[in-house]
Amino acid sequence: MSEITTPHDSFCKEIMGRPEVAADFMANYLPPDVVARLDLSALELVKDSFVDAELRRHLSDLLFRAPFRDGGEAFIYILFEHKSRPDDWVAFQLLRYEMMIWEPIARRREGKLPPIFPIVLYHGKERWTAPRNFVELIARAPDGEAPNLLRHQPRLECYLCNLSDYGEHEIRGLPFTRAGLLLLKYIYVDDLGAQLPRIFGLLVVISQEKALEFINLALRYLSKASHRPSVEDVRMAIQEVFPQDADKVIAPFALTWMEEGEQKGRQEGRQEGRQEGRQEGRQEGRQEEAVAFALRLLRKRFGEVGEETGAQIESLSLEALEELGEALLGFASLDDLTAWLRARAGNGSAP
Repeated sequence: MSEITTPHDSFCKEIMGRPEVAADFMANYLPPDVVARLDLSALELVKDSFVDAELRRHLSDLLFRAPFRDGGEAFIYILFEHKSRPDDWVAFQLLRYEMMIWEPIARRREGKLPPIFPIVLYHGKERWTAPRNFVELIARAPDGEAPNLLRHQPRLECYLCNLSDYGEHEIRGLPFTRAGLLLLKYIYVDDLGAQLPRIFGLLVVISQEKALEFINLALRYLSKASHRPSVEDVRMAIQEVFPQDADKVIAPFALTWMEEGEQKGRQEGRQEGRQEGRQEGRQEGRQEEAVAFALRLLRKRFGEVGEETGAQIESLSLEALEELGEALLGFASLDDLTAWLRARAGNGSAP
């Protein structure tokens, strides 16, 4: 089966796939009597996925093993529903996946099966209305009765963690966990950019290495969001954590945010009425935005950029500007920029 991933799938697995983050999440969101029985300090990620390839566009999963404090072990299965609306058949999928988890254990016929605690993590815009118990998917008798019929059906019930229903103050956990859950909670909202300063601000109390690690994951996620925030919104949010280095942190990702240039390209293309016009306009818009960002970053780091140097940068292609965006992070002075431009010209690289 071919691997199908989405930005939501990737981000959720990067965050929740860390046993220390998953343990923090479980300690704060699982029922207290379940948490009291488990030794979450020994939580172990099981490297298996049970989601069918055709469903990976809106479902992803993580399976953990945790020992009981008094012996034995349990599985905690997290199914992440990353569509904007719930799937009515999630309970059916969970039953299938639980059987797949148990199957290799059952083949050994050694003792009883370990319990599985199924969690559905949901962050969609629409209210959760899907059945949480598998038996709700079973048709009733015509008269609505027949209790002896229903009692013989599987009764798997999932534990729902609906981030959309939680107020911001109800999102609990350590800073890394809270920031990840809040980003998932707000990823579909129109004012996503306005939420970022509070989310990134949670990271000021953790190590710089961990904060930078989270921001890099978040930037990859945000660059593919349907309500993608502006470069300026992201830069201001990063300033909460890295007051002096916000531009440096965002530079490798900045070009993916060139929405204004893309919109300008679409508008110019519509006016021309040709596919060529759309592509050319989009390219020009992105290039103008990339030039403006590169010059602003250079001026912030080194002061005024000379007119001749500025003209050289304006003549660069979009591809070259992307290379410059990465290269300038290593520049110590404008002399390094001059040398880079000279070397590029000397190699015969197209502008």
